[in-house]
Amino acid sequence: MGVNRQLFVRIWVLFLLWVLVGCGTLEVGFETPIAAEPGLATAVALPDTTPNEETAVVEKLTIAYVKGGNVWLWTPDDGHAPLTQERGVTAVLLSDDAQKIAFIRNDYLWVVDSNGRNERPLIASNEFTAIAPQAVNATFHQMVWVPGTHTLLFNTRLQYEVPDLFANDDLWAINIDSQIVSPLLHAGDGGNFTVAPDGQHVAISRPGIIEIFDLTTREKRTIFTYTPVLTYQEAPYYARPAWLPDGRSLYVAIPPADGMAAPNQPTTIWHLMLEGNQGRLIGNIPAAFAFRSAPLFSADMSRVAYLVGNVPEALDIAVSSLSDDAVGEMKLYTEEAQTLNSLSPDGQHFAYTPPYSGWPNRQIGALDQPPLRLAEDEMAVLDIIWTDNTRYLYLRQSELGWDILLGELENNSPQLIDTITGHLPDLDFVASGE
Repeated sequence: MGVNRQLFVRIWVLFLLWVLVGCGTLEVGFETPIAAEPGLATAVALPDTTPNEETAVVEKLTIAYVKGGNVWLWTPDDGHAPLTQERGVTAVLLSDDAQKIAFIRNDYLWVVDSNGRNERPLIASNEFTAIAPQAVNATFHQMVWVPGTHTLLFNTRLQYEVPDLFANDDLWAINIDSQIVSPLLHAGDGGNFTVAPDGQHVAISRPGIIEIFDLTTREKRTIFTYTPVLTYQEAPYYARPAWLPDGRSLYVAIPPADGMAAPNQPTTIWHLMLEGNQGRLIGNIPAAFAFRSAPLFSADMSRVAYLVGNVPEALDIAVSSLSDDAVGEMKLYTEEAQTLNSLSPDGQHFAYTPPYSGWPNRQIGALDQPPLRLAEDEMAVLDIIWTDNTRYLYLRQSELGWDILLGELENNSPQLIDTITGHLPDLDFVASGE
């Protein structure tokens, strides 16, 4: 993508503002950039894929996804329809009021209204190379909507001469309505992040440290430190703190500093208070040394699920209950797994990948119940995403490519949302409850 004179000037403006922001809070209103040309259930029986009229209507669920390089939207009332036409879209993110869809097209961050209007580019990823002159490329990394707002938080990754992308550990905000871009944290001062349910604070994670950033005061402080974890690979380990529903505290699972050392050390579970700075140890779990499947907390924070064992291809799934001051007894699931992929909001069910070769065929499990298989053994099942305690979206391989399906526990007739040809589709959803 060529850089025109207007973009060149904007890059230098961004660089100067990045320097100036260290002197205080500063919001930057960018002119709109010019777009580039695009281009669980108890039964083991397999579900019937024929759409079921009795389950065809799902209230208050909106799904955005990528199809044919464009943004598509599905609602139970209107079905599915395209929102864009120019192709090149690779990722979508739906605001919690289901009114705005942010998306990436040809390395630009764009937004479109859920009615298909007001499609517009916001900012290009290559503008962030202006603050790292040695970088040859930049990409958007995490993108999260601040709950109850049209403000999008994001960070970036940079590529240098080697092909790998490195986390820039920064933090930015962009107000979609005003198109005001705000540099919140310099490169190296941010990190991976998760936003509190009330939208007031952001937990920032870098190797060995967890910080809290106040979105109102723009102040940041450390609430927890730990010994950085060896990963035996170039990429460092970032802890994954999870907010409790009230937004006043977090749980975090910290692996041992050296997971390969003998004797094996446990993973520790900590309760971090928003107004504290030390954290309280509430228990240990014997989680396996498997960073691809870190322990998962349920959305209501009542349970933690994790893998145990020493053989990466045949691990056991364990579930423990949680309280503010204790981790409950470990309970084991009877099936083996390679990865643990997602947990229902109440922690009662989990999606996992059994041992496989070729494409993974993910299943749904629950303690003391047989697995729910969503496809034949030779078919791929990916990306099981819980929309609530009983429903889930998933991708299943089909003759044409991939089916996006909406399943429901104890109902073997999933609803077909759409069929996608070509690449795996990215998708997002908003469910406001029944």
